[in-house]
This record gives sequence, structure tokens and C-alpha cells, in this order.
Amino acid sequence: MSITMNHHWEVCASGRMKSAMTDRAERWAPEEIAEDTFLIDLGFQRVPGAIASFLIADAGDLVLVESGPTTTIGSLIAGVAEAGYDIADVSRIIVSHIHLDHAGGAGALMQQYPHIRLSVHEAGAPYLIDPERLVSSATRIFGDNMDRLWGEVVSVDAERVDAIVDGGVIKAGGHEILVRHAPGHAGSHVVLLDQKTGVLFTGDAAGARLKGTTYVCPTLVPPELDVTLWAQTVEMMQGLDVTKLALTHSGAFDDVERHLADVIPNLEEQIAIGEDVMITPDDEEPVIEFLTAQEREEYVREGGDITQVNTWMRAMGLAMPPYVAAQGLKRIFKKAGRFG
Repeated sequence: MSITMNHHWEVCASGRMKSAMTDRAERWAPEEIAEDTFLIDLGFQRVPGAIASFLIADAGDLVLVESGPTTTIGSLIAGVAEAGYDIADVSRIIVSHIHLDHAGGAGALMQQYPHIRLSVHEAGAPYLIDPERLVSSATRIFGDNMDRLWGEVVSVDAERVDAIVDGGVIKAGGHEILVRHAPGHAGSHVVLLDQKTGVLFTGDAAGARLKGTTYVCPTLVPPELDVTLWAQTVEMMQGLDVTKLALTHSGAFDDVERHLADVIPNLEEQIAIGEDVMITPDDEEPVIEFLTAQEREEYVREGGDITQVNTWMRAMGLAMPPYVAAQGLKRIFKKAGRFG
């Protein structure tokens, strides 16, 4: 089963599929962030730094952490090649959670490469095996932008899914990846600790942050936001033996303690903005304006000139759009009974 949204595909000379939409994407070059570990920028919507996948390449085994969306498969294939490897040699994809920017392209990749297996939290697996509910939920958030942003969502073969649980270990060559359940952003979210390198693949559990900045932007995406669980997840991450954070949105950062300490305070700051501005459920536009202004102020404090600030704003606007954050805040307030 696939949910088709008229996304145009073409076949490259090697016979592998690629997305014409992303063939001309601008993206960062692959970066080796730790031993055997590469950040692959996906050039989402032709903007570098918004979404990344990670490649672990060791002992002849290739494992991807995060597939990214279907619209960036062309960039993913090219980025893996630029790192010196072939996407056809990938044996497994591990996803932090099922949102389309992290896992939306998994089915399409697995359809093209039928040996690839998928590791996803047991509670999220059914939504990738039959993505109809996932796509329906995302459509309520992204509306007419679904095809442009995410492309076709292809169902994953249930026989090739390995459900993962808290405390499980996934082997990638000589690397052992510890799985920790990390709800808050999403109920089936996990973080992944490479016990060989100390790299923690955080998905959205540690927020979003751009290369060259210190600002940790909350990833407020409905419908499963739970601030209490998120605070517990941050505390759990702080207790792990981590040398570097690998954020899907997007980069690798070694100021682990400071970064994690900022996640919940920054989340609470945006909730406070929403509490001041969102008097009724229809007050999304003023929330968007205030969140955009607040984020711009953060990047001005980073010290960039106007061009650099605008570049950061563009990337973060794709990584964590303020209009999505406004919907996330509305979800939090509705659950709290704010609107009666």
C-alpha cells in the first residue's frame, strides 16, 4: 500500500530512483562526526541544514539513522555516495520516530532496496506498515503542502520491520546502539546511543539547532506533545554517557550538558508566549508572529549579520516551522482545558 500524492520520480543512469524535486538541492557536504559516523545533510527544500540523516559505516555494514522524507531520497543517495559508500549496501534504517521528516522516506527506500530492514519503536511500527492514519494526521497539519514537503509515503513490508523497545541493542558493524524510549515530542519516540562513540542520536527529543549556533529551538509538533514526559526524557538523556549530540534538525554538537539544560526552559518560554497570545483556538497567527520574532531575536544574539540571521531563519523555518509550533501549543492548551 502507498499513499500517492503525485510526486514525480525519475530513474538515474544506475537504475536507482531519485527525486527530481531534490536533484538540484543545495546541501552541506557529508561530515564525519565520529568514528565510522557521518552526517548526511538532505538539502530539504533546497536549503542546507534543515534535516539530516546519519550513516554508520563499520566492518562492511552500513546503517542509516533516519531516512528523511521521500522528497529528499535523491539527496540522501548522493550524500551517501559522497561519503564514499553506496546506498545499495545499507542493511538497516533506524528511525527515531514516525514523523514524515524522519521516517517518511523509509518505505520508498525499502521498496527500491528489498534487503533493507527497518528498526522502529513497537508503538510506531503499525503507522509505517499502514501509513494511512499517519498521512491523515500530517495532512491536518500541513494541508496542501503535503506533496511539496514530503512526497509519496510508501507502506513498509511488515516482514522487514524489527520492533524496538526501551533497553534494546541494535548492532551496526562493531557498534552497539542502545535504544531508550524518549516520549514527550511523540509517544513512540526513541533516542539511540552509540556505545562505541558516545554519539546520541536524538531525533527531536533534544529540540532543533543549526550548525554554528547555540540556540535550542523547541520541536512543538502535535498531536502527542507531553511536556511532563519530555522533561523526564531530558533527565534520562542527561544520565547517559554521551560525548556528542546528533540532531536530525540538524548537526552534531559536543556541548552536551549545556544543550540539554536548555531544552525544557526554551520549551517553557514558547509555552509562555502562547499563553500570553493564544486566548482562543483561532489565535494561531499572532502566535506565529511572536514565535518568529522570538527566534529572530535569538539568532541576532548569536552575532550573525542580517544575511546570516536570515539564513538561519530560513533553515529553522523548515526544520521547525512556527505555524506548526502554534498548532502544537494549541494542542497543549486544549489538553489542559484552557479553552473550556
